[in-house]
Amino acid sequence: MDKMLGLICARGGSKGIPGKNLKTLAGRPLLAWTATEAAKCQRLTRLVLSTDCAAIAECGRSLGLEVPFMRPARLASDTSPVVDAVLHAAVQLQHDGPILLLQPTNPLRMLEDIVRGIALWDHPPARGLHAVMSIAEAREHPWQMYVTEGPYVRPLSPLAAWVPRQKLSPLWVRDGSIYITTAATCKRFGAVAGGKTAHLVIPPERSLRIDQPPDWQEAERLLAARHAAATVKKDQPRRPRSGRRAKRTTTRPKSG
Repeated sequence: MDKMLGLICARGGSKGIPGKNLKTLAGRPLLAWTATEAAKCQRLTRLVLSTDCAAIAECGRSLGLEVPFMRPARLASDTSPVVDAVLHAAVQLQHDGPILLLQPTNPLRMLEDIVRGIALWDHPPARGLHAVMSIAEAREHPWQMYVTEGPYVRPLSPLAAWVPRQKLSPLWVRDGSIYITTAATCKRFGAVAGGKTAHLVIPPERSLRIDQPPDWQEAERLLAARHAAATVKKDQPRRPRSGRRAKRTTTRPKSG
């Protein structure tokens, strides 16, 4: 089985939420939520942090992540595609096997999601798999969307604008939680996924991606709910296990 590299990409600049990778979310730095779950995965041979920021690198080391190199600033701008950071890491580490890419902006993903994604890679649905990508069900259907033209609006899809929601087939969006790829796939498609990409469905309560302040507030709410549920489960008294009943024996009276 090929060695799998765990790669967490966390750059220093962020316009939507300044300094978000180090910002405290539910009592921990945002980066910690991803680092902690990834560290539980035994399939990974290394768990590496790619960053351009010294403070993020220091935080990563404190969380047990390797930081064997710093990402150049030219690969860490607002417009830098993540595929370039993945290729840079592959070159720096001389790694040509599978890469599990995780982004701190998806803090609700759990170990079980990572394990399911790796199982798809290790036991692909067909030969020649290029990547695994997590997806979530789209909240809005494009057939119910409109575009503006001056003071007016028109349906994006005129033939389907009034189709009832119940008759629309579900659509999916990439949620950013999990990618499994290789340097060869990144070079071939210019992206971390392409060609034969297997999908991994992330449930809605774990598929949140933090881009703007309202996303942060929703993450706080969901993590608080998760903590409360775990606390209730922990505090529930365990039912005592019933032991085996003693075998009844009947003593027959001796005949005189």
